[in-house]
Amino acid sequence: MVNILKRLNLKINNIVKILIAVMAVVNAADGIVAPMFAIFVSQKIEGADLTTIGYAVAIYWVAKSILQIPISRYLDRTKGENDDLFSIMVGIFIFAMVYFLYIFARTKFDLFLLQGLLAFGGALFIPPWFATFTRHIDRFKISFEWSLNSGLIGVSIAGAGALSGIIVSKYGFNALFIIASSAHIIAFLAALLLYKYLVKLNHAEKIFPEMLMQKK
Repeated sequence: MVNILKRLNLKINNIVKILIAVMAVVNAADGIVAPMFAIFVSQKIEGADLTTIGYAVAIYWVAKSILQIPISRYLDRTKGENDDLFSIMVGIFIFAMVYFLYIFARTKFDLFLLQGLLAFGGALFIPPWFATFTRHIDRFKISFEWSLNSGLIGVSIAGAGALSGIIVSKYGFNALFIIASSAHIIAFLAALLLYKYLVKLNHAEKIFPEMLMQKK
């Protein structure tokens, strides 16, 4: 098997491995909650109806879509990758905190506030993850490594989704949110491993070294 992998040239650098692992765990945590989210809202949030669920989803996506623009612009203007790592980790920490706080959500205000906070976490996590992955993806393995990331995300969401109903039926929603929050803590700790690999280089130097060589 090792010889086959060597012949296929499937060696992946450590940064990409960690990033894929982090993304897979984050999506597994989200995937374990998503199938049960509408049921949770309808059963646990006072006065909730179908429109409440729609508004909750809309708040997340609208807020995340707006917030990630200025955040990504700031990250692009700063040199080095420590800021990207910091943003990734803060985003994951917010995810973990929000999923835990869902245990205490009882009103529509609680729900919408947590959805907004979750959106802020997503805006902090998504842009720097994609940027760091793009900068460190292995040459001539771009399609493979993106497909590997997509494949592991799909598998993690599928597995988590299959477990979500079992967990809620046997242990309740609180157990579901504790598991999701704990999974994000694991992703947070995994992201810490990136620190020793990320170098303090100008973003342009990392992505377009040939352009800078021409200027010298």
